[in-house]
Amino acid sequence: MIARKIGILGIENPNANIFHIIYDWFSDEKHGSWLMVLDNVDDMETFFTATSEIPSAAGREHAFLSAYLPKSPKGKIVVTTRDTRVGERLTDRKKCIMVPLPAEKDAKILLRSKLSEAFDWVDADALSLVKALECLPLAITQAAAFVNENYCTLQDYIEMLRASESDQIELLNEDLYDPRRDMDAPNSVVQTWKLSFDLVRKRKPRAAEILGLMAVLDRQGIPVSLLRRDGERSIDFTPAMGILRSFSLIEAEKGGEIFAMHRLVQLCTYSWLQKENRIGSCQSDAVKLLSREFPNGEPHNWKTCELLLPHARKVIGYNYITRDDQLFCADLCHNISWYDCSQGQYETANNLAKTAHTIRAEFSGDMDLNTLSCLAMLSLVLFHQGQYKEAEVIGRQVLERNEKVLGKEHPDTLNSANNLGIVLSNLGKYKEAEAIQQRALEGREKISGKEHPDTLRSASNLGQVLSRQGKYKKAELIHRRALEEREKVLGKRHPDTLGSASNLGQVLSLQGKYKEAELIHRRALEGREKVLGKEHPDTLASAGSLGTVLSNIGKYKEAEAIHRRTLEGSEKVLGKEHPDTLDSMSNLAITLWEQGQWNAAEDLETQVMGMSERVLGREHPDTLLCMSNLALTWKNQGRDNEALELMKDCLQLQKQRLGPDHPHTMISSGFLDAWQRGNL
Repeated sequence: MIARKIGILGIENPNANIFHIIYDWFSDEKHGSWLMVLDNVDDMETFFTATSEIPSAAGREHAFLSAYLPKSPKGKIVVTTRDTRVGERLTDRKKCIMVPLPAEKDAKILLRSKLSEAFDWVDADALSLVKALECLPLAITQAAAFVNENYCTLQDYIEMLRASESDQIELLNEDLYDPRRDMDAPNSVVQTWKLSFDLVRKRKPRAAEILGLMAVLDRQGIPVSLLRRDGERSIDFTPAMGILRSFSLIEAEKGGEIFAMHRLVQLCTYSWLQKENRIGSCQSDAVKLLSREFPNGEPHNWKTCELLLPHARKVIGYNYITRDDQLFCADLCHNISWYDCSQGQYETANNLAKTAHTIRAEFSGDMDLNTLSCLAMLSLVLFHQGQYKEAEVIGRQVLERNEKVLGKEHPDTLNSANNLGIVLSNLGKYKEAEAIQQRALEGREKISGKEHPDTLRSASNLGQVLSRQGKYKKAELIHRRALEEREKVLGKRHPDTLGSASNLGQVLSLQGKYKEAELIHRRALEGREKVLGKEHPDTLASAGSLGTVLSNIGKYKEAEAIHRRTLEGSEKVLGKEHPDTLDSMSNLAITLWEQGQWNAAEDLETQVMGMSERVLGREHPDTLLCMSNLALTWKNQGRDNEALELMKDCLQLQKQRLGPDHPHTMISSGFLDAWQRGNL
């Protein structure tokens, strides 16, 4: 056809090599300037596979079509391709001009140019549509054709696109006529994707496997560690990734260690896997892979957890049938729950811990070590949610079963004893909590040594329960030692180190050492804000502790501002009835009280009193402290009789629950004596 068009002589000779004739004609400079466009050159075999249909000038039986591409100083060849490697090979390794996705404003211009002139344009809907299609030109053209032919609005199309994945695929599979495209070229996104995918699958089956795995993960931020098999040779993996990139089915980020895929590419791939009944095997591969790669929630693993979290969350959402897949899912849920709990995401951590335990208990039984680990995680999450009674019941089960299965001195048993001790301490069961924490500390010192992070964790927890009993000197020594050792072993910015700093600051404040306490609390708050974020429950706790110290040294305005922010954050993150939120309310009430704002303080204290009785019980030490504070507020409001009766009730309960020598009991007793003598 080319030869006839330009009038080359001799082409009718049956022995003529027309390819060679055309090559010679275009290579001759006297025939002037020319431009040749090779469009959609996606198949390497078209130009680089020998075929008997093309005779060679030397009389060989086979030749490559690429050998007949003419070369002339006056000629240019433009190659368009989805496969960059084909283009580079045809052009002697010229650098490809990549055509990026258009910007949103240009995508809207494209959309408008494809719609009929009478179309009622709504700019906001147009922006929503191009965003939904991620500015993919073919998808935009296809959407415009659908809207034109069906007389619908852009909003109608958006709603259909968002309805379900099957509806999206149906829309993207529409092959609507476009007069500005080649008649032989497919006009649907799905069919266009299929052309590329078929070429990739034919040339590199391993590449198709990788794309299938990526289709069931989150489409962004996919690390190469998830895609490369253990022990896979570079000679197998690298070309497979190369062909996916050359066809623009995936994109490399961060130096080629992270990959992403367009949403519509992922959707088309996922749909194909479903039609071919391969989706289940890909999901199975993914959950097995993620259960192995996603680590536990210890601080040194947080970066890895953060990187893999979007993929892990997507994978646990699939429905698994086989026993092995469900167990892999349970292990993954357990580790995600651990990480979520460390980040203060207690609600999601709770749901995942329950899921993991349910699956493990069904397949492995109640006494299985993995089941016990899942149950221990659930108890820990419940504790952080302030559900201390439920956490205690489960914590006792875990400890008892670990003792039976592993023995009393096994690290897992000691860990469950430590966790139960924390719960008991927050329930106000100080004597039992101290005994359990002392046992855990001695066991860990014996097994792991005095400087091991687990040993230091037990020491810190023992210090807290001693502090709550008023044994401040002993608690201070333990917290100083824990802080010093953690700084040395873990570093100053480690979350556990910051926890020790906060604990030391609290016990110093309780002894009236406010200057040192303020410095330590500011350090702990600054560190937690950087490491955990401003809305993490531990950060909010540090802010509350600093506010209390500031209030004690008379910096009421700064203290009030901090307590208000802390209360707002606690209500948002933990809920209005969480014990930490109640502490924030109580701290704010005390600061208001110290400024003489009796009515505002009473409103808060009354709320805290009611909620504390409901959540923790009337005899809980925190409830009794609220009772004492409310009595003093009533006294300052002139409600002497009510205040006196409430303080008497409080003192009686404190003597029963805490003992006559506890600092809280002694303070209440001193107030009551002064009151009755008329000296208060």
